[in-house]
Amino acid sequence: MRQRLSLLLSVCGLAALCVSATATFAQQAQSQQLKGYYAVRPLTGSSAAVSQAIEKALTPGAAALPYWRYNVVSSRDGNSYTGISIGTDPSSNLSTFVSAKVIPIIFKMPDGTILDPTKPDPCAGNGTLSDLQLLMGSPEVQSTDFTFGSVDVGKTQYLDAFQRAEYWEGSPNGGSGVSTNSNQHLRLNYSILKPVVVNVPMGGGKEWTGFGCGYFGVINIVWFDSALVGLSTPDYVQERILAPLMNKGVLGANDLPILFMPSTVMAVQSTSPLQNCCILGYHGAYLNASGNIQTYAPLDFDTTGAFGPAVADTTVISHEVAEWANDPTGGNPTPAWGHIGQQGGCQGNFEVGDPLTGTNLPPVTMPNGFTYHLQELAFFSWYYGAPSLAANGWFSDNNTFTTDAGAVCQ
Repeated sequence: MRQRLSLLLSVCGLAALCVSATATFAQQAQSQQLKGYYAVRPLTGSSAAVSQAIEKALTPGAAALPYWRYNVVSSRDGNSYTGISIGTDPSSNLSTFVSAKVIPIIFKMPDGTILDPTKPDPCAGNGTLSDLQLLMGSPEVQSTDFTFGSVDVGKTQYLDAFQRAEYWEGSPNGGSGVSTNSNQHLRLNYSILKPVVVNVPMGGGKEWTGFGCGYFGVINIVWFDSALVGLSTPDYVQERILAPLMNKGVLGANDLPILFMPSTVMAVQSTSPLQNCCILGYHGAYLNASGNIQTYAPLDFDTTGAFGPAVADTTVISHEVAEWANDPTGGNPTPAWGHIGQQGGCQGNFEVGDPLTGTNLPPVTMPNGFTYHLQELAFFSWYYGAPSLAANGWFSDNNTFTTDAGAVCQ
């Protein structure tokens, strides 16, 4: 268990968060005001196996997501950095489509309480729609017109709108940006798989009331991640919850499985919202038995109001899906940044949601009548330095960040 936990909490800064947030967790226990955090399960294995998998994934025609590699010299520290992201180089003028397969998770808690995202949610809207229906009607899935400052980036999904704005003026590798290459897109083709029923063992999870509307689930993240992908060996893991879907050919390395959880968060070796809580979602990557990179993302869809307006409905998916697209293996290095957002210390990877955790865009009302919440996200140039490649010369998509991350964090 300790080994799996260390794998989960490394790189993203959650290891630092668990140290720096000790006081925060204690304060929550006193005030009973919940605060949400995010994590990553970075790609692990021998350096040779990881390097081989990345090069394999970058090969045209590989059994993999569409990856592209960037190389940049950071103006923040003068050093060179390289990483991989989902899609194509912004100068390519290509549209990329990725299969996102939503797996509704039905949690059966030890006391018999059932948390089911496929049933009407009395805490959301008029109570007639399920969390799953609300997700599918959201700006994460459906196209809407996005304008950032003076730039209309088009009618599209939020992830695509963010990334179009992120490289509006140019590519990290040189060359023209999206403003010139109007066909440049990264869109997710969403589909819904059969729900998976997870029987939560004693100590694996618990439901709570009194933190807002309805039931609120807390799952032990160490147990849950092991239940998802199994126990590690030197280079590979043996999938569990995901394994049957992989074996049937329903899921593969060219898909993004989204484990969709109804008002359910995760805690570190805890099932209490007041102890080492609350992790709202994470994106992970591992080497499957064929040596290919498999990514996945367990995500909360919160309608309880337990976290206030900072965390509601699609804030979690907007945070994590954008991080997955920009840093799919959790290991794209950046000059250290920190003391902002959820990070009380220093962090050194390209996780576009973490420095703005708790900061949202203006709400968006969709044709279904529901008003959605999307997290603000930091652009590539905030991490690697000015001048900005983004629309308006901005460093985040609601202009909260007006400069780059500045001096290297210490």
